[in-house]
Order: sequence, then structure tokens, then C-alpha cells
Amino acid sequence: MAHVDYHKKKFMIIEDHAEFRSSLKAMVRMFGAHMVDTAHNGEEGIAKIINNQYDIILSDYELGKGKDGQQILEETRRSGLLKSTSIFILVTAASTVEMVMGALEYEPDGYITKPITHENLKTRLDKIVQEKNLFSEVDRAIDQKKYKNAINACNKIAKENPKYQVKALRIKSKLLLNLEHYDDAGKLFQKLVDARAFPWAVLGLGKIAFYKGDFDKALQIFQQLADEDQRNVEAYDWLSKVYISQNLTEEAQKALQHAVERSPKSIIRQMDLGNISKTNEDWSVAEVAFRKSVNLGKNSCYKTPDNYTSLVQVLQDKISTGGGRKTKDASTEALRTLDNLEKEFPDNTETLLFSKVLRAETSSSLGKEKEAEHILASISEDIAALNNKMPEQMAHSLANVYDAAGKKEEASKLREKYNKASANEVLNNDGVRLFKSGQIKEALSVFGDAAKAPDASNSVLINALQASIKLMENEGTDDSLIENCDRYMKKLDGLDSSDKNYMRFKKLSSAYENVTNK
Repeated sequence: MAHVDYHKKKFMIIEDHAEFRSSLKAMVRMFGAHMVDTAHNGEEGIAKIINNQYDIILSDYELGKGKDGQQILEETRRSGLLKSTSIFILVTAASTVEMVMGALEYEPDGYITKPITHENLKTRLDKIVQEKNLFSEVDRAIDQKKYKNAINACNKIAKENPKYQVKALRIKSKLLLNLEHYDDAGKLFQKLVDARAFPWAVLGLGKIAFYKGDFDKALQIFQQLADEDQRNVEAYDWLSKVYISQNLTEEAQKALQHAVERSPKSIIRQMDLGNISKTNEDWSVAEVAFRKSVNLGKNSCYKTPDNYTSLVQVLQDKISTGGGRKTKDASTEALRTLDNLEKEFPDNTETLLFSKVLRAETSSSLGKEKEAEHILASISEDIAALNNKMPEQMAHSLANVYDAAGKKEEASKLREKYNKASANEVLNNDGVRLFKSGQIKEALSVFGDAAKAPDASNSVLINALQASIKLMENEGTDDSLIENCDRYMKKLDGLDSSDKNYMRFKKLSSAYENVTNK
């Protein structure tokens, strides 16, 4: 094994136990490192990562109160703080299934299990660093958002280094999928599967079938993968997507429950399970899933008001029908959850309004109609101001309050109005709210998913185009964003001048030319 020069590497060690933190620091110094920073918890670690670019981060999985190692990894990956060229290694006392399955979804570069010696740390690091060096051109291109260059670099590695051919092609396939080059990705996946049925390559074929609207083929592929290996949580995630597209919500719930049993630390998966269980009116499953999403979200970058409001909504069934102790405990939890929601998001006007609607719903569920009416009266002007832009979930809670107050006609009109929205439109509305709150990346992620649907509306495509342009204006051009914009514009090219989106499309076309010609 070739020599690795650690003298030029900048280290970050995140460890809550002072003695072990000092021990790790001493070890890396023994094999040449001299730029070594330390942090005693996740918050301090992220603060230092914001202000420094580290080559190697060693983080303990368990860090006491606050963020754990997985949450540091997910936040730094999601925000772009952790570059592709950086190495992130989780240090753990015990590689539990829950820890490994949860952390794997955020792709750490490796694990090191305690107890750690100088020798086994150096051996493990040497191997990871040398592999990272081999893929440095790929990683740099990804960090620079030059994805075509990254694909070319993958091709070069696959041709010149047979040992790393599969890894290079796997990265290439992921890039092709992200760029939505489905035909090229499909050919690559099929070639790999023909040589050896790698589960991730088979999964890739399923994803392409899904994106192209061939749901029967996608279902067959994902079901086969799930049957072959029940630990393949991603296969179950995609099974649920296919079932939802076919409006088979009970089957979708079963698939997600299976995935959650094997990887319970994914807050997004818990939210998905809660939402589909709520659709199925399986209140007990939804309650557990949303409660876990709240608890997991406390120190996560995926903490959102939806974690809290969804839990309160599903508790209403227990509040109104549980009786005795169950009703009391559920109402106490609902009100405590709303208190925490308001503390966590004190500046989010829409969230605070939703919280008051939920307080009114909780009062209604307890049979306290006058109290509920008093709360509604205090926010009536705010509700009226929302007009047609009320979040779907808030509308449903408000309809429940109207029902309890005997205002059946108002409740019926509200439900009818919001039940007409398709799942794609609901997704689009979520993106609009994120965009208006300044969360451009998050909004684009939502719009992008909605735009992939075969029946995506012109409004969805326009919103995806606008969010892409806005992100490029803020952060610079990007191969994938440019390709996405070109695709959206091609689909919108035949837009009739009488269409309500026509003038907006023309303005965005000009904005796109400006941002790409800078």
C-alpha cells in the first residue's frame, strides 16, 4: 500500500468524551497530522465545519445530548458543507443494525469500531484516503457541479482501474439519474445487470421504469428485490412510491412499515409512513410514525413544522374517541406539541396560524365548542386573508372545527375544494410555500419531483423552471439545473398565448438567457 502523507491533511475530531477525544487526536498526530481541530458535540462540530474545509472528519456516532454523528453527516451532506472530496468516518462503540442502516443512507466513507488502536486506525484511514485520491477528479467535478466532467472521470477510472470499475460505474449511474438521462442510465444499468445482478443496478432499472411511467415493470422489479432481500429498505421505499401512484394506499403503507422496521432513524421515511397511514385512517400507526418524526427531528436538519402539526392532527381521533385516561393523555400531548411547535418556529406566521387552528380542533375534539369558536374568532381575519392559498392540512383541520360547530355547509365547501387537488398539485403547493419562505433548494426538490410526473401540469413545470433559475441566480450555473431548465422549456415551448402561464413563461425565458449568458 502506497504511503499517505497526512501532514497536509486537515482533521476534525467530534467526540463528547474528553479522554477519547484526546486519544484520537494523539493517534492522528502520530502518523503525521498536525492540523487537528476537535469538537465536543455536534453543534460545535458543525459550527467549525462551516468555517473550515476539512479533509478528514472523524465523528463519534453517540454524542450525548444534541446531534449525533448521523445527524451531523446528513446535515453537512444536505447543505453542501461537506464536500465530495472530504472524508467522513463514523466512530462507533457498536455497529447496531439501526445505526448502520440509518447512516448508510447518507453515505459515510467508512466506519471504525471501538476500541481503536493507532494501527487499525491508520490501516483503515490509509485505505479510504487512497481510494478517495483515485476518485479525486470525480469528486472535484461534483463539488463544482460539472457533472458531465464527473461522468467522463468515472469512465476513465472504469477503463484504467478494473478494481474500482464497479464503484466508478455506480457513481456514473447516479449522476445520469440525477441529470435525468434515463436512456443512457438504463443502458448502463442493464449492462451491469447482464454481467452481475447488482441489487443497486436492478433498483436503477426499476427507478427508470417508474420515471418513464411503466409502473407495472417498476413494481415487478422492486417486488423481486424486496423478496430477495428484506433488508433492502430502498426497494420497499420505491414499492410504496409505485403503490401510491396506483392509489393502492394500504399496500404502500405495508411497504413503508417494513422499511421503517429495518431502518427506523430516517425522519423522511417516518413522515411518509405517517402521511400514508393518515390517508388510510390507521391512526395508531400514523401516531407512532409522526411522534418518532418529531423526536428524530429535534436535532435534525429535516425538522419542519409538518412533523408537529401532523402528530397533533392524528391525535384528534384518540382525543375524541379514546375516553378517560386516553383522551386526557392525548390532549395533553397535543397541546404540549403545539407549545413546542410555537417555540421552535416563532417567526413562521403560517405555522403559528395553523397552531391556533389545531388548538381549536383539539378543543372541538374535547367537546369544548365555545372555546374552539373563541379561538377561531380571534384568527378569522388571518384565515380569510389566506383565501385560496391555505395549506391542505390546515383546511382539513379547519373543516373539522366547522363540523363540530354545526357549520356543515362551510365544512363541506372547504373539503370539496381541497379534495379536488391531485397528489401532484398538493406537492406543487408545498413547493410554492417553500419558495415563498426563501427555501429555494427545498422548493426545487419538491417541484422537481412533481415535474417528473408524466401528467405534470404547466404550472408545475413553470414553478420548477422559476426555482431552477432563482437557484442559479443565487449560487451560479449548474449542469443539472441547465439541463432541467432546457427540458422544462422544451415541454412549455408550445404554450398557447391564451394560457394563464404564457406571460410568466416569457419572462422566465428572458431570465434564463440572462443567467446562462453571464
